[in-house]
Amino acid sequence: MKRSQIIAIIVLGLAVFGAAGAATYVAIKPASSATPEQSQDPDVITEEEAQQSERYGQFGAPDPADDAGSTPTAAPDQTEVFKQWSQDDQEEATDLAWEVMGKYIAQIDEQAWHESLANQTTDRFKTDHLRFDPSYTTVTEVTGVESSSFTANPHRAVISLATDKGVWQIAVTRENVGAQMRVDTIAPTSAKEAQ
Repeated sequence: MKRSQIIAIIVLGLAVFGAAGAATYVAIKPASSATPEQSQDPDVITEEEAQQSERYGQFGAPDPADDAGSTPTAAPDQTEVFKQWSQDDQEEATDLAWEVMGKYIAQIDEQAWHESLANQTTDRFKTDHLRFDPSYTTVTEVTGVESSSFTANPHRAVISLATDKGVWQIAVTRENVGAQMRVDTIAPTSAKEAQ
């Protein structure tokens, strides 16, 4: 780039974006304008070196070598890398959803309703249902598991239960693998069916 072009870009950057615009040009100046000998950054490599890498052209795609094993391992900072939902975890989450939905539709007094759900629900659920009156619940029967979703998120699963008033989704969460599962949300898939 010619000196006059660089000055024009800096002036344009100042006019449009203020001092931050001019600083942006300096920060994103192409690496090709500096030779490796001139660079102060030890991580800068030449285009030729990059092309020799087996990862060249993957544009941030995960390294296939990273997926070699799916067992949990400890990261350098001793943070557990979570496994997915095991078959036992899936059964436990489904059983919890069924049990809590049964308590959710129970026609009991308000205080007893809140107490029955206290140990199986999240703080968010408790806050959302602080003034919930179970006498207004129109669902009277849970008839079966419609579907379940145990995705790559090891913290949250969604179980859909069929009821006499349509399908309801129950979100089951856990802080980490092995932690107590709790119901976070209960909601009908269709507000019209829930009436």
